[in-house]
Amino acid sequence: MTHKKIEWIFFDMGGVILNDDEVETRRQKALLNILQPLDTTITMAKVQETWWIASGTVGSIWKNTLRLLLPGYSQLDLLEIKFLELVPNGTYASTIFVRPEAKDVLEILSKKYNLGIIANQSASVTEKLVGADILKYFSHQKVSAHHGLEKPDPAYFASVLHDTGADPNKSVLVDDNWPRGLLPAKNLGMTTVLYKRNIWSYPKNHPDYTILNLKDLLTVT
Repeated sequence: MTHKKIEWIFFDMGGVILNDDEVETRRQKALLNILQPLDTTITMAKVQETWWIASGTVGSIWKNTLRLLLPGYSQLDLLEIKFLELVPNGTYASTIFVRPEAKDVLEILSKKYNLGIIANQSASVTEKLVGADILKYFSHQKVSAHHGLEKPDPAYFASVLHDTGADPNKSVLVDDNWPRGLLPAKNLGMTTVLYKRNIWSYPKNHPDYTILNLKDLLTVT
């Protein structure tokens, strides 16, 4: 990132700092389980493709995915109940964990950059960061719930930039979701880093950098 004077690095939480592979895999399998009896042409590849499209709209990704795959379906509320039977509320919080390499990486980066959070999370997620002794590395510690806004709404990004005084042209976002996080960030002039995960296929996109592990950030910053 030497072509720009970077002052801020913002992080998504789920999928980047927090490993949520288990719950995200369960969510997509649950959607397939619910949808295939209604439409046998729906495959996991189709669920994942629609998942990315659904990510570009504010709101629950799995609920948006259901609506997109079954447009006009009159009993979506019943399907949502079935989904929650397969992936109950609380599953996310009980299965996510801080990536083991996060502490060392954040400690190193915090000596050179201001670190912040741009993440669709409840305020309680900060307890995970406190428990892992890493919240202290973030100059900006608010998640979406604190702002009353969420990605991909540009107003959320604007709120974070206003709070921090960060110049988007001197800022980076590390995120695992292109339409939900990185595309809005890129539109603001931020440098984009895609954290590419091995639990699903990614659509073609154009981040400035791609990493497979948080440690990779140390070689591009």
